[in-house]
Parts: sequence; structure tokens; C-alpha cells
Amino acid sequence: MHAFWRDGRRNKVTAVSVERESNVLKSMFSVYLSETDLGQENPFAGLRMPEKDSGAAAISKRSPLSVREIQAVRNQLLQSSREPEIPQIWDVLTMTGARLAEVKGLKMNDVYADDPIPYIRITPSDERGMKTAESVRWIPLYGIALRAVRAAVERNAHNDFLFGKQGRTSAGNVSAKIMKQFRKQIADPQKVTYSLRHSLVDEFRAHGVAREIAYPFSGHTSSDVAERVYGSRERQLSRTNDVVRPILEAYSYKIEFPSTL
Repeated sequence: MHAFWRDGRRNKVTAVSVERESNVLKSMFSVYLSETDLGQENPFAGLRMPEKDSGAAAISKRSPLSVREIQAVRNQLLQSSREPEIPQIWDVLTMTGARLAEVKGLKMNDVYADDPIPYIRITPSDERGMKTAESVRWIPLYGIALRAVRAAVERNAHNDFLFGKQGRTSAGNVSAKIMKQFRKQIADPQKVTYSLRHSLVDEFRAHGVAREIAYPFSGHTSSDVAERVYGSRERQLSRTNDVVRPILEAYSYKIEFPSTL
């Protein structure tokens, strides 16, 4: 019966919503069964979410983009996009490792582009599809990402969203605009916008950057671990900046100037 419920709900809402609802129902049944002492198993215990599992597996198979591929897509977006925010979003994705839903939904009060260490603040928000509370982080900005953010601030100064109307539309809509130009340069189905995250992680690995240092970019290491090591977010930002700044400034330069390769 629980599988019937799952399949029926999946026809109406996303797999993530079904999982969230399932966890709520599982908790309710757990309390009820413990209080009534019926000796029955929780019908929602062990309920699998096949679509979510397969989606996670598909993401894990994404291949990183080379610097030349990042350059090619970037140039395609700059030349073909009618909306300047689209290549700006690409530049921020390239240099921050953030997810598309997180970046396109940035608000002006998430931007600290004129601070001694310029950064963006990723905070929980339904609009941005944040995965978990652990994804809250401050990401320093360098090179093309910093210039993209400052240009967007100037262009959309009277807008709540950093990237103007792109912030109000769905992540799927923005993704489609990027992928339309992306596929003109890269045909490999295992390479998508999400591949930028893999590329950045590979760059950090190549330079031996510790996971606790790279946490703000990937969000993969628990923020609790980072905070135990470095204390406040300000100290985390400062320590991360000390290590990654020369790496990412060089990375940005290679992307912006192909002749340097």
C-alpha cells in the first residue's frame, strides 16, 4: 500500500517532495506504533525512491569539463545570449561550484562584492532548491566570477535579485537557455552545466586542497566539521581565501585567456 501511495504522489509532485512527505508519515507511524504497542512494522520504513536513486546515480556519472570546453561554452554564451545575465551566471557557476538553482536565485543581500574578501552567501531558500541545511556557506569570488557579480549588481541595482528576471524564473528555464548554447559546443551527454562542479573539485584535488578548506565551494563536507576546525564563518572565509585565491585566480585567467594554455 505504501508503494501505491508513493507512485500516486509521484504523479503529482517531485521525487524530493515525495521523500519529504514519506519521512513525515514514517515519523507519525513510528510514534503511533510505539504508543499503541501493536507490534506492527512501520509501513513506510525502507520505502525506496527509485527515481531519486537513479537521478543521483546519473549525476555521479557526469564528466568534468576541460578548461578549453569551459572557454568554448563561455564564448558561445557571450556571443549568442541576448540576456547578459546568462553568461554571468555561467561565470559564477564556473568559479564557485554552486548549483544552478543556488546561483540564479541569489538576491542582492546575498552579495558582498566590495568586502575585503568579496563573497556570495548561499542560504536556505525554497526558491533556490537548497539540498540541506549543511549547504549554507560563504563562497569567495575571484576573476571572472567577481566581475560577473559586480556587473550584475550594477545592471540590476533596483532589483531584489542579482540576476534580475532570471532570479524569478525557474532553474529549469535558465538551464535550458544555457544548454541550448552548450550543446553547440559539446555533444557528450555526460557533460552538462553540473559538470562545472566536477571541474572545480578536480582543480582543488590537483593542488591538494583539503576538503575542509574547499567546503564552501562544494558543500560536500559538513559545515559542522568546518566550523569545529575554523570557528566562525569569517574565519572559514579567511582561511579558505588564503589557500584557494592563487589557485582560482590562475584558473580564471586560463579560462579567460585561451592563449595562456
